[in-house]
Amino acid sequence: MARRMARHASTEIDYRARIARAQRAIEARLDAPPVPAELAELAGFSLHHFHRVFRGVVGESVEEHARRLRLERAARRLRASELPVVQIALEAGYGSHEAFTRAFRDLFGMPPSRYRGESSLRAVGSIQERAVELRDIAPFDVVVRRHVGSCSMLDEAFGHVFAWAGARGVVPGAARVVGLYHDDPEVTARDRLRSDVGIETSLAPGPASGLERRTIPGGRYAVALHVGPYHTIGSTYLALLGRWAPTTRAELAPEPVIEHYLTPQDTPPDQHRTEVWIRLRS
Repeated sequence: MARRMARHASTEIDYRARIARAQRAIEARLDAPPVPAELAELAGFSLHHFHRVFRGVVGESVEEHARRLRLERAARRLRASELPVVQIALEAGYGSHEAFTRAFRDLFGMPPSRYRGESSLRAVGSIQERAVELRDIAPFDVVVRRHVGSCSMLDEAFGHVFAWAGARGVVPGAARVVGLYHDDPEVTARDRLRSDVGIETSLAPGPASGLERRTIPGGRYAVALHVGPYHTIGSTYLALLGRWAPTTRAELAPEPVIEHYLTPQDTPPDQHRTEVWIRLRS
């Protein structure tokens, strides 16, 4: 019985890791229609089985998943930029303002113009411009584990990464520990938030490890330091994205926000130090 349960758990991890590869391909080419045959091959499934496995793991079809990600990206741009709604609609793949408005209302319950007007981003307190450092960061490799769900439930993902890394002599402190956050919790439902948590290393994980190697792109980043309990980090996000970026007219790269964890996990909460990195367009 125990052996069967272990085999079942291993198979589930393998399936989720393979579907995660397909999800990353969709995310990397979000402006292009997904090609199911290519995604199935990337995930190592026949096309016949791929659609069912993808829906079972992700909770929506390939097309629904890509459409939702494009609309959520559009919502973030509505909140954090002054781009015209029609331009955001075109970037989201809609040929008309009307079609975009219908799809947006179906997902968010209100038209995009009202959503922008009610955005909480513009009502947050300020972060002093001098508190934001513009830093040139060289690219580096990380091994990450994908987590889908509330960011308050990341301990299992971090534990998986640290166990794998520790067995290979890679330890936090000597290597950077980061989190990549693809979604805005004020836009995306909590149970669909995508996070990749990982540690800096050039080692490659095995295909059945439930881990992936990624490269943090090099470039110029806006960096803000958050000091205090992690559950209050949202104030730093909102101030950086809602006040600093619009007032400086910074052009943000369409990539996940990165958190760099500077203090050990057992640090008292009021002494936690976390950097928030946002890469700027070159």
